[in-house]
Amino acid sequence: MNLTEYLPDYLNADNPMLIDVDRNNIIFGANGIGKSSIYKELIKNEEYHYIDYNDMLNDFKKSKKKVEIAANIVEIESINNSIEDKVKNKLIKKSLKKWDITTQGQCFTELLPIFKSGQIQRMLTATIEDFEKLNSFYGELGTKFYPIIKSILDNAEVIEIREEIQKLKKDFQKKLLTSGDSLLLDDSTTCPFCDSEVENIKALIRTKIEELDIVEGYIIESFKDTAVHENRAREITEEIENMSNDVVIDYLITGGEYEQLENVNELVSDLIQLNERKEFLFAGQVQMYEILKGYEVDLENDVKNKVDDVNIRFNDTSKCIELNFSRNVETYSNGELNYILFNVKLYEFIGSDKTKLIIDDILTSYDEINQYSLIYLLVKQFAGVSSKKFICFTHNFNTLKIIDNQHPGFCDMYIMDKYNNNNMLFEFNYHKFEKAIKFEETDTFSCGYIKMLNDRVQGEDDERHKIFHFDGEFSIGAFSNLHLVSLISDFVDWPEVDSFDYTSFKEFFEYKVRMFLALRVYIEYVIYKNISDDQKVQINGKTLGKKIDCIFPRGVENTICGLNRSLLMSKKVMLNDFVHIENRVNMPFQYILNIKTEDLLNEIRQVKELVESN
Repeated sequence: MNLTEYLPDYLNADNPMLIDVDRNNIIFGANGIGKSSIYKELIKNEEYHYIDYNDMLNDFKKSKKKVEIAANIVEIESINNSIEDKVKNKLIKKSLKKWDITTQGQCFTELLPIFKSGQIQRMLTATIEDFEKLNSFYGELGTKFYPIIKSILDNAEVIEIREEIQKLKKDFQKKLLTSGDSLLLDDSTTCPFCDSEVENIKALIRTKIEELDIVEGYIIESFKDTAVHENRAREITEEIENMSNDVVIDYLITGGEYEQLENVNELVSDLIQLNERKEFLFAGQVQMYEILKGYEVDLENDVKNKVDDVNIRFNDTSKCIELNFSRNVETYSNGELNYILFNVKLYEFIGSDKTKLIIDDILTSYDEINQYSLIYLLVKQFAGVSSKKFICFTHNFNTLKIIDNQHPGFCDMYIMDKYNNNNMLFEFNYHKFEKAIKFEETDTFSCGYIKMLNDRVQGEDDERHKIFHFDGEFSIGAFSNLHLVSLISDFVDWPEVDSFDYTSFKEFFEYKVRMFLALRVYIEYVIYKNISDDQKVQINGKTLGKKIDCIFPRGVENTICGLNRSLLMSKKVMLNDFVHIENRVNMPFQYILNIKTEDLLNEIRQVKELVESN
């Protein structure tokens, strides 16, 4: 895989940033170097699983003593809130009030669900011609418009046989009147007109006629207070009867305003998409839950190993894992909560059909002891499943150290760096690097200045320390403090990198260390060359911090070649971090590992520009 394909446009990479996705990978780099951008692009690939529990952690902290964990639970909750907000939209209910519909009982059958839920689950399809026709009816019927429409639609079953009954009455009215009971007996089962077998046909015909008369009577009665003639009322009834019920519903829920149809459709479209997304996410939630059920005992043991006062329950009804804490969740550390979430997400991945896991900053919020526990958990899971691989991005160098100590060769390691706006990815070997920076293999990490720095004896009369300060020109053999000064004063740019294997990384890292040493000596050189002889005597043999206190005392504002106390104190920790061996017992050159070459370049340029312009 070439990671340059996942870099944003504002980051450059002149050379491929290649990793082997068939192995486990860990990529170390400083903040702001592009790791998160690559991570965000990678997780868009549906083939990859990923662990990013910030949202879930925030959800944890909102709880008291009980927390529910489920796949997509945060997004589902967000969708539910969005649906609720949209359902509360007063657009539809406001339209219905136009027809004096204020209670459920006033709605006809097909409008009732819309009124109750405040939403409609289909797109409105009525045309402007449909609206114009219904508007003309509304203009004629006035306040009686909705009751009449409701009567027609509510009695749709009766209206559907109207034509049949009318024909029957017209064709056979005289026979029915003159023949009476002689034509049809009360228990007749055969139609005298078509010979069809119909049980109790005489009663059925009379019932249909009566129902029709009742409906027609109600409609005509409703028109009494209007200017609509009885014949016009029948015409309106027939026209509405011939219209699609959906058209009438569209008209009613928009308040008869065609301009509102687009607004309602936009609302409907949003709700349909939200509900579809919710159904999709819930299906994923069910799938994840079933996976985690298979690891119920393992998950509980792993969690209780670090957070023993949490009870875990698998809820088959809600398809979620319930965590019951003995005290309020907010009293637990981020490290403890992250540990629980990491366990859940890791088991979710191990049980899924996905083969690649993407992890961002795995050791966030953990102390060193728990860092070891978490890496152990990761190694344990992946060591036993050859088909599962991970890509882990981190800015914590301890991640590489712990993984190498627990399982050497378990994953490929890389160092990401950047200079001159160009991202680089170096192959890295922690085991070799640890030996190199401790100078157990000095021939493979040849840097005379760094070896001298490491070998000098602290607290004894060892003049080698004078190479790394400037109290006058000093040299030992081929090594001199003036040579270090020249690395800065004659500095143009970084050397070109031809390859990105481990050997190239060591050379590049060595160069960074030398430039750190050189910057420190250069600053002392500038100060020394611009102070009086008496001051030179005062600072002779002192550390950088004491020299700053002497030449730039607190409360006194003075500047030498653009350098002042504030600027130098801001760089003091950086410049001293690796100079004294007591600062390098745990992780030598930690500062240099954590600073982008780009930033070191800017530090050098800033100091040079200040000095040379003054």
